[in-house]
Amino acid sequence: MAAEAGNTQPASCAVELDRVVPPSGNLWVAGQQIWLGPPMTGRLIRIWADTQRVHVLAGGHRIKTLPSRLDARDLARLRANGAVPAGAPPLPPPSGGIIEIERTVNASGNISVGNHVISAGSPLAGQRVTVRLDGPLAHILAGGTTVRTVACPVPQPARHRLRGARAGTAGPPHLSAPLTVRRRVSIRGAIMIGGQRIQVGLPHAGKTAVITVGSDTYQITVEDGISFTAPRTTSRDIKRHKASRYPDRGVHDGQC
Repeated sequence: MAAEAGNTQPASCAVELDRVVPPSGNLWVAGQQIWLGPPMTGRLIRIWADTQRVHVLAGGHRIKTLPSRLDARDLARLRANGAVPAGAPPLPPPSGGIIEIERTVNASGNISVGNHVISAGSPLAGQRVTVRLDGPLAHILAGGTTVRTVACPVPQPARHRLRGARAGTAGPPHLSAPLTVRRRVSIRGAIMIGGQRIQVGLPHAGKTAVITVGSDTYQITVEDGISFTAPRTTSRDIKRHKASRYPDRGVHDGQC
């Protein structure tokens, strides 16, 4: 019965708090994971949470909503650690305020939006993407999934005059789930991923590295909990997701 009471908790018990997105793009709030992606690293976001829903806001605009895994005790702990009582649940902005355009990413990984250049990431070079201009943010979507979110450089009054501009939908963009792969560190302290050799370090030879793949970064964690970020310099698809069970030997250039 106590659990049922927690699930029917009124919205007045909701809390709001601010968090900075870490380099991994994975944010944790009272044990609940919120995936935002490495492109959001360093951004200050606002979390609205109750026992039913968790809303994520950036620049005052809702960018993600997911089911809540929090109970009344989790919310109480968040309040004790500085969270404030929340107001009404955030709503998406009216559709008239969102503009979408289509652009092709050039060889340098950039797109032109009016007189401005936005980096979409070199892995998207040659691809057709949708750019969703929503308040202070520009979401870059490939295949209907948000792959990057950046500050929008185009003033609101000028957006409807952009080439190919159309009214966007009011719903928040879908954020991609992280791609996580594993690699065995070679005796030379290196791994190969996406045709790119990355030096992890000789002390980690033989260990398994877990790599979270971003649009232009790799977040690499070895078994002892040490993490670092490496730039993604190739656009090759990653076809192998598991670590090879090879004996002590060097990394093969053909591995991806």
